[in-house]
Amino acid sequence: MRNLIWTIAVLVLRAAVSPVAAQELPEKPRAQIEKAPQHRFFDKTNKALFSGLVVTRALDYHSTYAALNNGAVEKSWPRGVGGLVKNKPAFAAYQAANVGITIGVAYWLHRKGHHRWERIASVVQISWIGAATVNNYRNSRSNFQ
Repeated sequence: MRNLIWTIAVLVLRAAVSPVAAQELPEKPRAQIEKAPQHRFFDKTNKALFSGLVVTRALDYHSTYAALNNGAVEKSWPRGVGGLVKNKPAFAAYQAANVGITIGVAYWLHRKGHHRWERIASVVQISWIGAATVNNYRNSRSNFQ
C-alpha cells in the first residue's frame, strides 16, 4: 500500500512539473530517401544470372562424377552426407534444390527492395560453384597424366 501511494505521488508530481509533455511537438521534416530503380524480377539480368546458375550447377554435377570416375575422392562433404554424391538422383535433386533456393532468396531480396543484393546472391553462387567445378575437372584430368 505504501509503494502504491509513493508511485501515485511521483506520477502526479511528474505530470504537474512538466507541462511541456502534454503539448504536441511539431513534426520534424523527414529527409527524402531516393529509392533504387524498380525492375521486374525476371528481367534480362536476372534471367541471365539464373541461366548461369543452372549451367554451373549442371557442370558441377557432371564434373563431380567425372572426377569420381577417374579416381578422385570426395572431400568437401562430411561423412554423414557423403552418400548423397553416390546417389545420382539424390545429388541431382540437391543441385536443383540449390537453384530453387537461390532463386527464392533472390526473390525475397527483390520483394524487400534489396535489388543489388538479389543479383549478388546469384553471382556469389555462380562464382562458388564455378570454382568447385574447375577444381573437379582439374582433379579428373590429373589422373590421366
